[in-house]
Amino acid sequence: MSRRFCSVLAVLVVLLVTPGRAHAGLMEYVWPPVSICTQAQLGGAYMGNASPYTFEFTGVVSACPGADDPQARWTVAQYRNGGSSWLAARKPYGEAGVRFLFKRYTYSLADTWAACVVNHAEPSAEHPGFFTVNRVACIGRDPAGGTVGVPIPIDDPRFDGVPLIPGGSGWRPACGSCV
Repeated sequence: MSRRFCSVLAVLVVLLVTPGRAHAGLMEYVWPPVSICTQAQLGGAYMGNASPYTFEFTGVVSACPGADDPQARWTVAQYRNGGSSWLAARKPYGEAGVRFLFKRYTYSLADTWAACVVNHAEPSAEHPGFFTVNRVACIGRDPAGGTVGVPIPIDDPRFDGVPLIPGGSGWRPACGSCV
C-alpha cells in the first residue's frame, strides 16, 4: 500500500473512534431541555397506491404567540403498525412559522397509521435507544374507513407505550420563516 493511502486510512480510523464523532448522527436526538407551546396545522395527506408506497402530508408549525426560546425544537414522528415507529431529526422554529412537507416510503398501505408534530422528545425509560415524545397535532388513517388525512387526537390510546426510534431526516421544511 502507498504511504498516502495508509495516511488517509489512519485519519479515517481516528475520526471514527474519536468520542462524539462516531455517533454524531445521534446528537440530532439529544433535545434541549426547552419545550415551548407549539401550534400546528396539518393537511394535504396522501398515501400512494403503487409500490413503494408513500405517506405524505403538509403542514405549518410555529411557536404559540409569546412563546420563544432559541433552543426549542420540533419534529415529526411516524407511527407504524409493523416494525419500529420513527422519529425525524429535530428542526428549529421559524420566526413566523415553518411550512413543511413530510414524505416517507412505507412497505404497505396499512403500514403507517399516524404521524404527529412533536415539540419534545426524551429517551424512553422502558426501551433503551428509543424515545417518547410530546405530541402537538396528529394526522393519519381513519381506523373505521381507512380514509387518509383524518385528525387523530394526541391522547389516542393507540399511542400508549409506542417508543420511537431515531430515523434521520427524510423530509424537509419548505422555508424558515414564511408564514
